[in-house]
Amino acid sequence: MKFRSFILLLIIPIFYFPSSQKINNNIDVLIKLSDDFSYREPLKSYMYSKRACLLADKSGTSKQKADAYYYMARNMIFMGKYKESYAFIKKGRNEEAVRNNSFLMALFTELTSIYYSRLYMIPQEMKENKAALKLVDPNKNAESKLFVSRIYMWIADCYTENQKYDSAHFYINKSIQLAEEIPEKQYLSFNRMFRRKAYSYFYKAQIYNREHKEKQALPFIEKSYIQAIKENHTYIYPILEAYGDYYFLSKQYKNAISYYKNAIENKKKYLYSSSDINLKISQCYNKIGDISNEKKYLKISSEQRRFDEKVTRQDIVRIAEGLLNEEIEKTNAARNKNILIYTSTLLLSLLLLAYIIHKLRKKKNKIIESKNDLLEKTKYDLTVKEKTITTLQEKVNDSVSELILMVKNNSPEFWNRFQMIFPDFTGKMLKINPKFRTSELVLSAYLYLGFTTKEISQYTFKSVKTIENNRYNFRKKINISSEEDLSLWIKEYIKNAEIK
Repeated sequence: MKFRSFILLLIIPIFYFPSSQKINNNIDVLIKLSDDFSYREPLKSYMYSKRACLLADKSGTSKQKADAYYYMARNMIFMGKYKESYAFIKKGRNEEAVRNNSFLMALFTELTSIYYSRLYMIPQEMKENKAALKLVDPNKNAESKLFVSRIYMWIADCYTENQKYDSAHFYINKSIQLAEEIPEKQYLSFNRMFRRKAYSYFYKAQIYNREHKEKQALPFIEKSYIQAIKENHTYIYPILEAYGDYYFLSKQYKNAISYYKNAIENKKKYLYSSSDINLKISQCYNKIGDISNEKKYLKISSEQRRFDEKVTRQDIVRIAEGLLNEEIEKTNAARNKNILIYTSTLLLSLLLLAYIIHKLRKKKNKIIESKNDLLEKTKYDLTVKEKTITTLQEKVNDSVSELILMVKNNSPEFWNRFQMIFPDFTGKMLKINPKFRTSELVLSAYLYLGFTTKEISQYTFKSVKTIENNRYNFRKKINISSEEDLSLWIKEYIKNAEIK
């Protein structure tokens, strides 16, 4: 069983791949044929592109599908099948080969601009042309240069339709310059669908005709005609009509009528209406005083215009309205998406802000709670300290009372007890003068406790004179004047002095 499967795997490619390769080759051949008949026999070009699409949809590569869709859409635009052509433009733009290749995307962008131009949607046409310019660098190669030349031509046409002739001249000059920079042999090697040099000259002439500068227009009309014949174009009615416009502006009305009629005959081959040209013929007959033919062609023009408005123009309006509605829907969808993103972002921001505020409040409350706890603890500590101080003060007061009593009784234990209650006293006093005698330190203790000279004399059984002399000598040792209160000075010193 495994052996049979192996044999089948070997045999299948022999039959399948050549067949697949043949189909792919046929697609390329059909696309080439469609291009060969461009601007010559549009119906044949359309039929070949249609067959190419059918084969490409079946087994073509993404690039072959894109090429087939491009030619199909371009032929349908030429034939006035605008609704159907747009479907192929969208299919082409969605192909992977187009999405991954900026030049292919530029071609479909240009095609979209041509589509809008046929629907008289000038702003949309201009938008697509500007988008196409951003995708291609004209200095990259000759093919890119030719592409940008075409885009400049379409932009010039937009400005012409809006009667902005200075801008139109600027862009058509750039278009002609780029096209003429490409060697003729190389130019003619490109696909027919992309060769538009003849029409760059035509659009330059058209701008001059619109400005009533027919003498400047004529050389470009002639260039356009010569180039079209060289490239074997059969679709040349715009150039013939431009000749007619030149002769009309030059007041050579019979020559104008001749060219206008030739233009009508050329348009008939492609089943195009000629209401505008018939109106021009009517105006020519008016100028030469041929009232009969003036009325005849005015009637033909009116009948064709009514038909155009009833069929073609209604279709164009309907398609244009559909496109505008589609664009509005896309805009609304994009706006709704932006609103949703904005609302979601705002909501998330508010939630984040609420979370941050909640965390900050929580942190603040924690800090406040911590501070309150600290405050309570501090209050408690202060209360304890106050109680301790009170207790100590009471003890000190009791001790001081004890010392006072000992002084009054002239107790020999006074000095030892004093030093126990005030252990820093002796050290602080000796800091003033290390040579203080014990008697002098005892005197300073009496003074520290607030005893007067008379009281010290009374309790120590010494004369007042002796105590005064002792005080005097003590003042000298600590170097203070007689005006200062000695008792108060000792108290302040003991309070503020430090022992190192």
